[in-house]
Amino acid sequence: MPVSGGAAELFTAKRAYRAVIAGSNVIFNVSGDKGVELWSKPIEGGAETPLPGMVPLRYSDSWTATPRGVYFTSASGGHVPVVSLYDFASHQTHAVRTLEGVPADLGGLGITVSSDERWLLYTRSARSDGDIMLARPDPVP
Repeated sequence: MPVSGGAAELFTAKRAYRAVIAGSNVIFNVSGDKGVELWSKPIEGGAETPLPGMVPLRYSDSWTATPRGVYFTSASGGHVPVVSLYDFASHQTHAVRTLEGVPADLGGLGITVSSDERWLLYTRSARSDGDIMLARPDPVP
C-alpha cells in the first residue's frame, strides 16, 4: 500500500513469508519442495523472477538483502557455518567469512548487514530455551 494512503495491493500470489527491500527491488522468499527460493520484483511493479544462479536455502538458513546482493548463512552436514554473498550484478555466490558458532535456526531471520556493508550481525543460540519478559517502565514523576 502506498505510504501516502490508498488501497493495499497483493504483492505476489506465491507462498512467501519474508521480504526485504534492496535498492529498487523487493527480494522475497518462496517456499518450495527443495527449500527456500529467493525471488525479486521491482518495487514499482513488474515481473517477479527467481534470482538467477541463487541456490535454494534451507528453511533454517538466515538471509537479508542489500542493494549489492543477498547475504545468507549456511551450516549443513557438520560443516563450519559460513556467511555467503550472492552478487546481483554477477549472479555469483562467494563466501564472505566463517562464523563463530552455529547461527540460530530462525527460518530466514537472524542476520542483518550495516548500510555500508562493513558490519554483519547474526543471531546464534548457546541454549535451546529462553524467556521473553515484558517490563513496564516506572511512572515518570
